[in-house]
Amino acid sequence: MKTKNYPVLSSFINNLAGMKNVLYATVQDPQGNIITKSENSERFFMEKKKTKDIYSSEIYTLRKYFNPVSKTWVDEIHIPLFEEGVQHGSIQIGYAHALLTGAAVTMIKIGLFAGGTVILLSLPLSFMTSSILTRPVRKFIKDIKIIDEGNLNHKVNIPARDEIGRLAKEFNSLTTNLKNTLEEKDDYARKLADMNVNLEKLVEQRTEQLKKAYVDLQQTQAQLVQSEKMASLGQLVAGIAHELNNPISFIYGNMDHLEGYVQEMKNLITTFTNLNFLSPEERKQVDEIVQNADLNFILQDLDKLIKSCRNGAERTKNIVTSLRNFSRLDEAEYKKADIHEGLDSTLDILTSYYKNRIAVHKDYGPLPKIPCFASQLNQVFMNLLANASQAIEGKGDLWIKTSIKDKKALISIKDSGKGISEENIKKLFTPFFTTKPVGQGTGLGLSVSYGIIQKHNGRIEVESKVGVGTTFTIELPLEGVKNEKT
Repeated sequence: MKTKNYPVLSSFINNLAGMKNVLYATVQDPQGNIITKSENSERFFMEKKKTKDIYSSEIYTLRKYFNPVSKTWVDEIHIPLFEEGVQHGSIQIGYAHALLTGAAVTMIKIGLFAGGTVILLSLPLSFMTSSILTRPVRKFIKDIKIIDEGNLNHKVNIPARDEIGRLAKEFNSLTTNLKNTLEEKDDYARKLADMNVNLEKLVEQRTEQLKKAYVDLQQTQAQLVQSEKMASLGQLVAGIAHELNNPISFIYGNMDHLEGYVQEMKNLITTFTNLNFLSPEERKQVDEIVQNADLNFILQDLDKLIKSCRNGAERTKNIVTSLRNFSRLDEAEYKKADIHEGLDSTLDILTSYYKNRIAVHKDYGPLPKIPCFASQLNQVFMNLLANASQAIEGKGDLWIKTSIKDKKALISIKDSGKGISEENIKKLFTPFFTTKPVGQGTGLGLSVSYGIIQKHNGRIEVESKVGVGTTFTIELPLEGVKNEKT
């Protein structure tokens, strides 16, 4: 038995202490520790003097002592509580020695001198009393221990209708409420865990949305900057091409007339120098004039000059045409365009990058005209071809191949340059990323190219190996862009 405050035992002890001539009462465990006591017992335990054992046996013990606080003699009886031969504690009762009636004294003396008549009578009563009091209490304690170990489904089964029974009933109700409360708490905990999981998912989704929005914003910003640059460049190129087109067309168109006039003059001079009616003196003068003027050389070189002028004018005319094709200001709308023409015009503009250094190998397949924004695709070709020429240090090769696969136009641009590392390939289409030195690249070309190809419902992929070269592959649907307003 552990030292605790048991309400039922306390009530019993207080009721016992309220009886006539009873000063106090306590219940002790086998070790002598007080389990419960009456309310007025404290002042009797403070000090005991002149303690004297009057009688002692296995049934009970009677002793007498003087209490200085109350200034009274006290008779104290100890009754052990047994069950099945095991002592579970004892009851200690204090009587006022001076207040005992003569009959009571006589009863005690008779009991003492008679050798235990009262003892024999009190033994069954003591056993029954201790059994009745302790059995439900011990069962109650046992059930409490089971519940304390976590088995809230266990019930205190005491069918008695006394205070112990009512206490057991209230305790069972309390256990049920506690169980329900714990179940509700567990349910709330599960709901809270589910809410936390859902919240984490929502945070992850929102974070991904913000990341995507940030990337889209970067790409849009880069495209706007590059588009403004390309629009300004296109207007400049278109203006130059327009200003050069008229005089170059005039020169190129008159080359045929000039060549015809020169040929007639050559025929006239030849005829004049071969006239037979000239006198020897006149012939000599003509020969001197022809010789001094080096007319034969002039006539031969004149053909070369006319041929050179024709070639120069034709080349200038082709450059102007390439500039106009590249700017595509006359084709800014969504319409069908020749991919090969766009590639060739871009190569013509980049002639200074490739001439006498990079060999261009063309393998054009039978591509039909594709609905697109031609000026935007030319920007892509310009970025890829210019990057390829810059990636080739010294002499090298460039391969351009076109074909059709699965209703898609494939444009492959491969160079024999220095290649791109795997780490940089992952960031290649990121806005403002560049491997070029400061001042030589803005990092917008490939990012804008990626956006343009996406707007055409296409794809752009890159394969590269350091020291070998890089290949860009563009896929464009033959049916064109689904949304022409993109």
